[in-house]
Amino acid sequence: MADYEETVVLVLRDVIFRNMEIKFLSEFLIKKYGFRIEEDKIKETTKTKDVIFEESKDFCSDLEQGKETQKYSTNKILAGTFSDVEIKIYLMGELAQREDIVEVSEKEKYKVYNSKYQLIKAASKSGYAISKFLEQLMMDLSIEIKNKEWFFHRSKNA
Repeated sequence: MADYEETVVLVLRDVIFRNMEIKFLSEFLIKKYGFRIEEDKIKETTKTKDVIFEESKDFCSDLEQGKETQKYSTNKILAGTFSDVEIKIYLMGELAQREDIVEVSEKEKYKVYNSKYQLIKAASKSGYAISKFLEQLMMDLSIEIKNKEWFFHRSKNA
């Protein structure tokens, strides 16, 4: 009887990551969980600035500082362990990154980094470890996930 090896994959689509200190999810994974970068290909594709007009008493409209959005094409692979199980994280496709200023009061303003990932893939030998890792990320961070899909791949050991 042949031995089989199973790989469990969780694919997350349209993931929004928000943080006040860290711009990108990969930075958080490296700092908090000790993940290491295995591959890092990123290229800025566009940079856009939304222009906002605001009415004033002196002029018909004043130009207010716009929000700049940077878009990247990314293929980043990170590897690390969670619950003593190796997990690989693939950040793939388009990445849109923007900085917002949240104004609580006139004196209290905070910078919030927003990153939207087209596709994030987590692969491991343990679906349980991936599930628990995702739960932990959801508790640690403000993450929105539009779509989740699980895949299972079984292959023969050589």
